[in-house]
Amino acid sequence: MSLGNHPPGPEDATTPAEFALAMLRLKAWSGLSYRQLEKRASAAGESLPRTSIASALDQGRLPAEYLVAAFVRACGDDDAVPRWLAVRRAVAAAHAGGGSGPQGHRERPGPGPHGRREHPGGAHVPDDEDRPGYRFWTDRVVRRSAAAAGVATLLAFAAVWLFLGPFGRGSPAPSSSSAKESSTGRSFTSESPAKEPPPGGVSRVAAPNPVTGLAPPTDRQLRVPPAAAPGAAAVLYVGDTIGGETAAALTYFVHASGKGSVRAVTVKDAEPCDFLARLPRLLKEARPRVVVLQFWRSSAGCADKVAAVIAGRAVPPRTVWVLQGPDRDHPERVRRLNEEVYQPLADRTGGQTADAGRQVSLAVNPYEQVAGGRYKWTAWIPCNQEERRHGLCTNPRGFGGVALLHPDGDPESLCLEATVPARCLTRSPGVVRYSRVIAEAAVAAAVRP
Repeated sequence: MSLGNHPPGPEDATTPAEFALAMLRLKAWSGLSYRQLEKRASAAGESLPRTSIASALDQGRLPAEYLVAAFVRACGDDDAVPRWLAVRRAVAAAHAGGGSGPQGHRERPGPGPHGRREHPGGAHVPDDEDRPGYRFWTDRVVRRSAAAAGVATLLAFAAVWLFLGPFGRGSPAPSSSSAKESSTGRSFTSESPAKEPPPGGVSRVAAPNPVTGLAPPTDRQLRVPPAAAPGAAAVLYVGDTIGGETAAALTYFVHASGKGSVRAVTVKDAEPCDFLARLPRLLKEARPRVVVLQFWRSSAGCADKVAAVIAGRAVPPRTVWVLQGPDRDHPERVRRLNEEVYQPLADRTGGQTADAGRQVSLAVNPYEQVAGGRYKWTAWIPCNQEERRHGLCTNPRGFGGVALLHPDGDPESLCLEATVPARCLTRSPGVVRYSRVIAEAAVAAAVRP
């Protein structure tokens, strides 16, 4: 068990929302994911569907008694099952007919080490604190509660309606691709038309990008991408772990556009300097028109050294630097990497940036303008129209539909299944979102006169 010797109990819970939060604290104490809890319950002959329990806790509802019992036992606190069931019955009796939404929640988790949230009692929840049931109704409802019980209920109900209402009444507007151009470099991103361009960018009306209208790949198309069109421009994709995860989807998008042919060379946890020795040979063999560089980290000066190697070719290829997504634990690190390394380097050398990281951040939440959202990490994001149409909306019923961007317990990976070899061959919303933006930028660079 990962969060202390004594498992948290439900005794302080007086509302369905507080009881659900107590169960989340117990889950955090166990250190287990919903999938692992389901497997442990099944091995003990009990039923604990992870979608059912996750949905109930996400929305601050009381799970059924058999789910509570199986959940507590799977978490490893068998002796406490009678106490949990007794409190559940008391809460259910007190709120009979009054609904089981989150309006009864009283205590908002406060910041823990490194800016992460902790549940009451100091139990840090590393894996699932950004599920909708935690971030959305905790952040939006709790801070609106009032002192008077009647007023508190009305205000909380209004807050839930105002925030969740758009999820049920309509779908996010479909994303559109736009090109943003600074003094010398270009930045490509897929975003809602209502969003303002990033600082330093100027919106331009661009010709439709052939990648933009493509349907996302199927599992089969990830395993066996379409062949590149004869004579298509060569695209060399070099990168790290995220590069490996997105390589198959990127290859699909670029090949399906008919405008490029991808060769991907990625190394787990690599930085730009790790490619200095082999990059000249790769450039000679691939003879690319475009080089796309995807690196989650870069030591001082490494990106400049790689850019110098590329620029040293007799006919230098065009370069695309991928701007990274939020770092849950160190958001300032990624901001500096994007804004002080990659973007200025692209501007100086006439290259481009592909703002793929924006698509896996809170900046693309279509229902709320989140301050500083570009560098705010989230595990879940409201589904866009494409995800709804093509079966990529991971939880289509919860909060009007949300997509899971990262697997449980791994805040960096975008692939929802283990990758062996290091390619994501399972359709994952984060991979599709991220890869499409890179493909749009690569194709735009390939066809640019």
